Amino acid sequence: MVCTLLVTASLVSVRGLILALHVPLAFQPEQVTLAQADLRTVGYSGEQALPVQKRLLDAAASIPGVSAAAVSDGVPFLGGAGWFVYRWGTTEFLPSHRAFGAYSFLVTPNYLNAAGTRLLAGRDFTWHDDGGSPRVAIVNQTFAHKLYGDKPPVGQRFALWATAKYEVIGVVEDGKYGSVNEDPQPAMFIPLAQGVGEVMSTSATILIRSRLPQDQIAAALRQKLAAIEPGAPFTLRSWADAIDLSMITTRAAVTALGVMGLLAAMLAVTGVFGMASYSVSKRMKEQGIRMALGAQPVDILRSTLHRPLLLLIGGSCLGLLGGVLTSSLWAHLVSFATPRDPLVLAGVLFVMTLLGFMATWVPARRALGIDPARLLRE
Repeated sequence: MVCTLLVTASLVSVRGLILALHVPLAFQPEQVTLAQADLRTVGYSGEQALPVQKRLLDAAASIPGVSAAAVSDGVPFLGGAGWFVYRWGTTEFLPSHRAFGAYSFLVTPNYLNAAGTRLLAGRDFTWHDDGGSPRVAIVNQTFAHKLYGDKPPVGQRFALWATAKYEVIGVVEDGKYGSVNEDPQPAMFIPLAQGVGEVMSTSATILIRSRLPQDQIAAALRQKLAAIEPGAPFTLRSWADAIDLSMITTRAAVTALGVMGLLAAMLAVTGVFGMASYSVSKRMKEQGIRMALGAQPVDILRSTLHRPLLLLIGGSCLGLLGGVLTSSLWAHLVSFATPRDPLVLAGVLFVMTLLGFMATWVPARRALGIDPARLLRE
């Protein structure tokens, strides 16, 4: 039973990791290089940071081979703030009047292209969406549905507080912003040049999308940024690698459960093999007499191996049931993990059948190789 439980756990974890690696993120991190720094470390305030952020963006976009570039205060899985959202018309911005909390990202025009996020309705930001123009925002589908129901979201309004009121000009697809296993979360994108109310961000995350090799594009980007702000402590990394790093706990759990499943399989084979071999050796003379009296090979196998096989089948069923009952534990360790997945159930049955075949093959051949004449002479 314990062996089947561990085999189930290992297959569940592997299946969960595969699903997690293929979950839609609503952005395409592959071929995107990030450079992150806080401009406060080199003496810029919120109002002073925007011209520097623009210069950094222009320098990054000028690198040969870059197909899209943008600046934001953070990106999914690596930063971004959260704000409470109030319905339009709210006059008292109290906790009891909040509609919900939402992820917030301050971005420049072309961020959606650089990140690979689809715009489903409305328009993207332009550089005219600055501090002198009406405040605008792009929201995701969950945000729009929670705040406006089935109404068309483009043209609707919302508020974050009394001096931070926005009009929705676009809707993007839902995505993952903090972890791959989170439920659909509301998110909003606000022009970097407008800030959040009176709050202007000094954080700078430069995104550049390019098909060039990662080391080549990183070296060129570092050189360009150093020419603009040599003292800024930029951290360069691949967006895809950063997301993989955020899943290190899941990968460690999968590895540990996989090793335990392998050891459990070896233990199961050893145990069943030992029991079957012992059963055959203790009943050699009896089976020789039965064969001399006309017993068929299938009868010999049934009488010799039925107890080990019954124990294997019974333990497998109990172990599989235990895996289903502890599904909440697997889901806590590995995203999207569930023993109720038909592929997992089929995999466990196949593995345990294979282990049973491997464990009883040698004892079965020994039982069928009994020579009745020799045993009767003895």
